[in-house]
Amino acid sequence: MFQQKLGTPETLFGHMDRVGKASSAVLSVFFGKNQACVVSRSAFDVMKEMNPQVGERLQDVVTSEPLLGAVICVSKSGWISAQHKEDTTHALADLQNTPAGSRF
Repeated sequence: MFQQKLGTPETLFGHMDRVGKASSAVLSVFFGKNQACVVSRSAFDVMKEMNPQVGERLQDVVTSEPLLGAVICVSKSGWISAQHKEDTTHALADLQNTPAGSRF
């Protein structure tokens, strides 16, 4: 969004509520408090399953590619060796290409 110079999300959308649960976001649209929300596909599917009226009254407008499900942070300093840091960095960069990393 920022690359397209649209400004901050608040500037673009006017008003934004941040909620802790996807169900709160979906229900706020369902009951007319908000006009739109952003939730994961799985959260929206669960809401439709729990309350079929949600699926009847709401629809997804745009679906993005799956987003990264985890963030991995590493320290810049304190490594056993420079080689250990480099090996770890390369392993993490290639994690999504491994069977164990494909879950993320």
